[in-house]
Amino acid sequence: MWIDDFNFTLKFELDGFQKDAIAIIDAGDNVLVGAPTGAGKTIVGDAGIFYWMNTSQTARIYYTTPIKALSNQKFRELGERYGEDNVGLITGDIVINPDARIVVMTTEVLRNQVYSLSNSLTNLQCVVMDEVHFLGDRGRGSVWEEVIINLPQHINIIALSATVSNIEEFASWMRQVRGHCQVVLTEKRPVPLVQHMILSSDDKPNSAAVLYDVYQKERQLNHSLIQKMHKPMAVAPRRKPRGRSRAGRNFPNASKTKGLRKIPTRSAIVRELQKKGILPAIYFIFSRKGCDEAVEQILHSQITLNSYEEQDEIAFIVDSMITGRITEDDLRMLDFPQFKQALMQGVAPHHAGLLPVYKEIVEHLFERGLLKLVFATETLALGINMPAKSVVIERLTKFDGTGHTMLTPGQFTQLTGRAGRRGLDDIGHAVVVDGRNLRLPEVAALSSKRIYPLRSAFSPSYNMAVNLASTYDNHYVEDILRNSFAQFQLDQKSRELEERIGEYNHLLAGYHKEIERDERKQGKLRNRINKLNTRKRDVEKSLLKNRTLIVDRYYRIVDILLHFDYLWPHDGELTTTARGDLLKNFYCEYELVFVEAIYLGLFHDMSPAELTATISCFVSLSRSAQSDRLDQKQFDHMGSPFLSKMHRLQSLYNEVKTQETTFKISNDEDFGLNFGMLEVAYRWGGGESFTRTIQPLGDARMGDFIRLARGVMDILQQVIRYMGDKVPKNAENCMQILRSSFVAGLLD
Repeated sequence: MWIDDFNFTLKFELDGFQKDAIAIIDAGDNVLVGAPTGAGKTIVGDAGIFYWMNTSQTARIYYTTPIKALSNQKFRELGERYGEDNVGLITGDIVINPDARIVVMTTEVLRNQVYSLSNSLTNLQCVVMDEVHFLGDRGRGSVWEEVIINLPQHINIIALSATVSNIEEFASWMRQVRGHCQVVLTEKRPVPLVQHMILSSDDKPNSAAVLYDVYQKERQLNHSLIQKMHKPMAVAPRRKPRGRSRAGRNFPNASKTKGLRKIPTRSAIVRELQKKGILPAIYFIFSRKGCDEAVEQILHSQITLNSYEEQDEIAFIVDSMITGRITEDDLRMLDFPQFKQALMQGVAPHHAGLLPVYKEIVEHLFERGLLKLVFATETLALGINMPAKSVVIERLTKFDGTGHTMLTPGQFTQLTGRAGRRGLDDIGHAVVVDGRNLRLPEVAALSSKRIYPLRSAFSPSYNMAVNLASTYDNHYVEDILRNSFAQFQLDQKSRELEERIGEYNHLLAGYHKEIERDERKQGKLRNRINKLNTRKRDVEKSLLKNRTLIVDRYYRIVDILLHFDYLWPHDGELTTTARGDLLKNFYCEYELVFVEAIYLGLFHDMSPAELTATISCFVSLSRSAQSDRLDQKQFDHMGSPFLSKMHRLQSLYNEVKTQETTFKISNDEDFGLNFGMLEVAYRWGGGESFTRTIQPLGDARMGDFIRLARGVMDILQQVIRYMGDKVPKNAENCMQILRSSFVAGLLD
């Protein structure tokens, strides 16, 4: 039997929840698995792939992920298991063996195939949706719902999710749209987790750090920790830039802060972790710059976490992984000597701004146990297989795009889920660093709430609207929108509002009867009735809004598409125009502006440098690399014809924003077209050297350029895929230049 064969391939005994989920796969049902990070839920996805590969000669299986790094990792893993000929990869800018029986892809790729009714869906029998709770992501979450709703019903779904408190609600929605779905839920971690806080030991500058357990026996808060945290936190005096210590945060005027709590320095924290024997650790800092600074601080503190033998092994591995990929001159520009030295000392950064080849080295060395400490942003917590003995969280607040907010229990759980290596550790350690305005109850609340609710982020977009309108009739589109998880959750709230209206009606009826019995109370009761009627009307408005919110937004977007001639009404239905047919195929920031620019011919007759620069305007980056200002003097050397096109592009954006205001379509995360990397992209597309290209980066870092490069090549690939009368034919030549540039070594 296939289950026995699958068990034979494993080197460990399956847990109960894994056995239950595999039995559901064997029965041919959809399954939703909820389990903590590190519990082994991907084993269920692997079992689904094994089932179809061994029970059918023609069945195809898709494995979808939310991020390219996770797709790449899964692609390598499955290729080793089933052979390279049987496994493909599609991530937008990379297409490898797309007709293979197993194809790993980002979820957006599958979504586009579903809308285009692609022949690739032929023989597709199963889709594994890893990290399906990502549908709560504000920027991209809609994609998961679109796939679940529109994927042909005969295709089985294996959905893998972090533990969420409303998983039954999510499963009920999946049953509504897929017909059937069983839930397998476990909240048990394979490696138990102990919660700690780390505080400065005394009131002396650069003092040691001390690790405290958050709880004593029977979940009682640690009395010693309570006493220590009752002391107020010292406020560090403003320091002059010159002579700034690299050893971590410190307090030079100790006499003014005597008896007060201090924020422990990073170097002191690392020494305490080493002393307690709870390395390797992942140390989360919600800033790329902060991660890089932390590595630099440890280097200057002379902390070495590796033996001489380990250092020699690291040097050999790093040199072999980097040789031939990047030139010596470029490596010097990329601070490679310092990066290598940090690795040899057992320390490394890991964040979205790190070069892909550097990130690959860090992940490889960490998996081999040769790195003892990785300073990382939260992106590492998503899917990448890098468990550690300990996880350190420096702050419980993070910037969410508009301001600093407290970590949710779900985010805390996702981060600390990396603590504890199955088969290596008896327990994992989650460490929160003491900080300003931090209170022990906040830490205890986060660590005690192991689950969090999943909230839909579904919202119709231009691309979604034109795909729906061109594929289905209006009634079916409304059914799809009403079948969204967002509408499902709104309906749940609507039932609560209906109950409240019923309560108001009951009270109103009682007041009216009382007035009939005793007219002397009429004045007093009329006042109550008026107030209650006002509340009732407000609730009724909310109820009406809940029932129509998703569909109403769709039709407001349709109105904008009608205004710009992307759709036109025909016999009571909507039909796409030539513009609309183009829009169906493009998925990027400000997609309506992008397609409008293509249709109007702005991209025609552009040189590779100009085309690269233009496309860069549609790639969102970090705040330091983002600018919506088009400075005529700064870009004057690019030529008047090109700058005229950039001004026209800005006008198109303004036209779209005007219509969005008219039709009340708001976007809180709209920062405008990005002209911040125009010069860098122009040089890159013009074939300039690495040194010349990155010269204008300024405050933006190499990571922003790598993100820009991936984004530009992804969009350019879309342009090439749909070249025709309206799509410029200069895209292929541009792509050849970009792929043959220094970027190839950086991205590989």
